Amino acid sequence: MTSEEFWLKAAGWGSYMNSYDPGACLYGFDERGMVQSEEHRRLCIEHLDSDCRGAAALNDDPDADNQEIDELIAYLKTTPCED
Repeated sequence: MTSEEFWLKAAGWGSYMNSYDPGACLYGFDERGMVQSEEHRRLCIEHLDSDCRGAAALNDDPDADNQEIDELIAYLKTTPCED
């Protein structure tokens, strides 16, 4: 996954949630796809692995959604940190 692909997909999962958006951390990326801090990385992975997986379970194709979540988490675990 390129940094730009990550940026677009992460924002999509952030906006998927409701107005009480715990996924606001997913908007903290630009086209470079770098995390802002290790805390930012942790928050994003936690949100994807809990809230987004819960939302994916309710979708028409949860397997595809969970695969995308897995790809986003894998990217987050290896992307550089700004600080």
